[in-house]
Amino acid sequence: MRVSRLGRLDRGFVNQFISVLDLVDSHPREAVVGFRRLLGDVVTELLTRNLQRFRSDLNGNIVFLQKQGLVPNAVASQMHTIRTLGNTGAHPDEYVLRKEDVLTAVMAMAAILEWLDAQ
Repeated sequence: MRVSRLGRLDRGFVNQFISVLDLVDSHPREAVVGFRRLLGDVVTELLTRNLQRFRSDLNGNIVFLQKQGLVPNAVASQMHTIRTLGNTGAHPDEYVLRKEDVLTAVMAMAAILEWLDAQ
């Protein structure tokens, strides 16, 4: 993981990512929900940075950022992956969360943070 090389990124995002990583093995549901929460913070930062209005739902905000050209399609796709996996983690009675899903969330969140760091 290249988290230590995220030099320009807000340290709060990095610290939050590391805290959620600590949950991956012991509490995978909490981890994917934590990544979704971190994603919400990242999306809020992007909207604030670009003086854009907020929608009430994360999906709508991601779509808005994508349509405005503020995030590339690949990053928006990773954001949607985390959003949907976070929903899976938050509803244990409705969805099965697999180890592969948690690893997908880790990789997607790392890619989003690396992209954000490069902005």
